[in-house]
This record gives sequence, C-alpha cells and structure tokens, in this order.
Amino acid sequence: MTYYPDLINKIKEYIEDNKILMAKTVLDEEFKMPYIPKEYEEELLRLNDIVNSLIKLDEDIKETSIVKIEEYLYGDPPMQLQAVAALFEKNIRAHLDVVRKYLSSDPFPDAASLLIDSMIDQQINDQIEYIKDKISYTFIPSCLKKPHESAGFIKADECLKEWIANDNPSVYEMCLQLLIREAYLNLPLEYDWDEGVSLALSVLNKVLTLMDDLDTYDEIVKNYDLSKITLINLRG
Repeated sequence: MTYYPDLINKIKEYIEDNKILMAKTVLDEEFKMPYIPKEYEEELLRLNDIVNSLIKLDEDIKETSIVKIEEYLYGDPPMQLQAVAALFEKNIRAHLDVVRKYLSSDPFPDAASLLIDSMIDQQINDQIEYIKDKISYTFIPSCLKKPHESAGFIKADECLKEWIANDNPSVYEMCLQLLIREAYLNLPLEYDWDEGVSLALSVLNKVLTLMDDLDTYDEIVKNYDLSKITLINLRG
C-alpha cells in the first residue's frame, strides 16, 4: 500500500515549495476520512501542525496593528499567508483599503485565493480589483460562489468519479485535491459546466503524468471517447 507514503511525501513537497494552500487542503480532506492507519496518523498530525503554524500569525504579530499585518503582506509567500490568516481574525470590510492595495500588487496566488475566499465568506459587497499574472480582474466577492460550488467543479468531480474512483480510489483522491486547488487558484473566476470535462481530463492527465502512468490515462481516454477533449493549462 503506497497511498499514505505517497500522500505524506506529496504534502512535504507542497510545504517545501511554499504551496501551503494545497498542503492544507490535502490534510483537511484526509482528516475527513473515516479511518487513517495508526502508523501514518502521527506523521499526518505532525505535518498538519507545521501547516497550521505557517498560516497562523505569531501571538506578538496578532497583537500588533493593521500596519504590521500590511508589512507582512508584502513579504515572502509564508509571510503573506501569515498576514492573510491574521486578516481572517478581523472584519475585512474595515480594512478594504489594505486588501485592495495588496490584491492589486500581483500577490502570491495561494494567499490571494485564501483572502478572496474569506471575502466571499464575509459577503463583502464592494468592488475589488485583483491583478494576477499582470491581468486585472474586477469582482464583487458576495456575488461569487465558493470554489467547490462552481458548476465546472461539480461537473469535473462527477467525471473523475466515473472515470477512476471505483478502479483506483487513491488516484481519485489525488485528482480531487488538485481539482480543489485549481478551483481556488482560479478565483475570482469560476469554471463553467461546459469546462468541467476538460478540467477533469486535465487534472487526470497531470496526476497520472506525475505518477508515470500514462497507460492508465490513455485507457480512460479510449474507454470514454475523450480523444477530442482539449486540455487546459492548470494553474497549480
């Protein structure tokens, strides 16, 4: 059984690459499972502590002003994640000037995605500009859906379940984690229903390529007549 060793190695890689959102998403989903083997549970809990420490501001920073948080927003990726985590504890509506300035600075995508998700939760009704990869997006957070509620995400998940969940549930779980990350990093945009099949196939292609198992990928493409589906460039 290589699922848990592979999972643990992947989480460590995400942490090393500063892909903290992905590591957190994978861990959160894994802890929802009804059973985790004891021999792996301790290591997963340890990694979870590390991830939480990276997205949680130290107590001395929590006590400081929004000025200190803003300073962290323009630091390295872990510092940006810490600053965004600190903003979660505040009424974002009261600090929209700080949020606007940060999101217009082409920030670290994982931190920006978490901040936008938090603004959706807080139902911010103001218009916000987000510059990502030098492209400007204007949106109202309260009008956005949560990433996992978009029609494209739902369709993609249905496809992945049909194609591989029964035959290889561990691969499906890896695909699901990547799908969740893609939906977050796509904010403030959302995937449409018509994009769901392409999104699912792109996720499956990336996972099976990383696993060096393109035979399985080719078999699924053949069995489900997917040869004419165009792959999309994933953000993660």
